[in-house]
Amino acid sequence: MHPSNDYYGHEMILSWAASIHRPKRTFGYIQHGWKPESGFPADMRLIPRAPLFVWSEANRTATATRHPGHAVEAIGAPFLYLHEFLKPALAREPTKDLLVYPCHQLRSAPLASEVHSTLIDQVRDLDATSTTVNLHPYEFDDGHTGALYQTDLPEATITTNWLRPPWVVSDDPTMLIRQILQILDHRRVVSNCLTTALLYASYLGRDAQLLRHPERRQPPTEGRGKALHEELEQATDGEPLRAIAGAELGADHLRTPDELRAIMGWDSTVRTTVAAVIRRFSTRRGA
Repeated sequence: MHPSNDYYGHEMILSWAASIHRPKRTFGYIQHGWKPESGFPADMRLIPRAPLFVWSEANRTATATRHPGHAVEAIGAPFLYLHEFLKPALAREPTKDLLVYPCHQLRSAPLASEVHSTLIDQVRDLDATSTTVNLHPYEFDDGHTGALYQTDLPEATITTNWLRPPWVVSDDPTMLIRQILQILDHRRVVSNCLTTALLYASYLGRDAQLLRHPERRQPPTEGRGKALHEELEQATDGEPLRAIAGAELGADHLRTPDELRAIMGWDSTVRTTVAAVIRRFSTRRGA
């Protein structure tokens, strides 16, 4: 229904999990990315009473409070369903050491260079035998950020496995597949903000660590998200992250194919038709 349902192929992956191989549009909104509290921002324009599909119990509780009048269902992260599909083929030993996910920084943002430079110093202290730096597309292409890492970490591989622009409306699920494979090919994964990738890495059994984010200019700066950051930044062994990864991803809320079809409304021709019409109208308006 809304273009955000397509992020990283989430709607398609959930369709596969529901044994629907020609995906149908969803009358409702699917949470995109890890959120410490509500799965959807307070200022997001939502169709009244449209269902909201979130990852975890924490997301469900906070979303129901922030968006009263909407039915809220916790269904687990699409990543978890994709992992179940791929799991038989994922028994592999890593060939590389350290994978780094820098917290996204626009060049125009205050402290952007300082944040990256501090992360580079932190990475040096980890004494990695090999380093891969995975940048967001706009940083990979900005002509500056990649050069900064290449200059200060000359042995590092600078890459991106994110979808190329316009990535926000792509329904290509291979980005998540590439991300899973890249994580599994590394022994350790670090970031200077609590990204979804860190939770994925911990759930996949890799050593994942949250590094201190200088000046904390990236949200969350308050509430549950800030508390999680402060707790996890004190850990050096990744154990606290392993303890929360499943709950934050909603592992206890995974549904069977029949349950998923019913919850997402895919058994209803009326609901999927209305969702398809709304999506077409939203796309034309540039929503």
